[in-house]
Amino acid sequence: MSLAVFGGHLIVGGRFDSLAGQSARNIAAWDGSSWHSLGPGLWQSDDSNSRVEALLTFQDDLIVTGYFDTTDNLSPRCIARWDGYQWSAIGSGLTSEAWCEGTELAAYHNQLIAVRQESFDCAEGWCTASILTQWNGSEWSDVDTTSGFVRDIQTFGDALVASREMLQLGCFPPGRPVTP
Repeated sequence: MSLAVFGGHLIVGGRFDSLAGQSARNIAAWDGSSWHSLGPGLWQSDDSNSRVEALLTFQDDLIVTGYFDTTDNLSPRCIARWDGYQWSAIGSGLTSEAWCEGTELAAYHNQLIAVRQESFDCAEGWCTASILTQWNGSEWSDVDTTSGFVRDIQTFGDALVASREMLQLGCFPPGRPVTP
């Protein structure tokens, strides 16, 4: 489950069809007394493994990532924006299915940053790379890659910090900030 505060409500995302008897597909808002759906919610068109994984309040909107491709007659491939009234896609979405799982979000220098995970065969067996990408308002662009699985990213002062598997911390990209 993921949590965020948006518009004075506690937002919860995860894998569910309802909360406390209120229909809500994978995302809902708590107003202090009851649960409410955010539009029709977010789900995978084949309804398999639908879930919300990360939430971030960014530029007066709620940004959501997860394993979904359907809402409000849109196809927001694994990432969507909620403005408090309706869902919208962010560009053409995140195009690789690998983006759907394990994507973390952060706001850094007024830019939306996402880290996606990709696994591949390597000399050591099965390896994972974390790819940092940023949204410039019209398209996603890859910024850097690091080995290992990034569990979370946050801003701290003027740095973008990543927590990796095995409780390692480091700047991401390693040793230098993202260009604003």
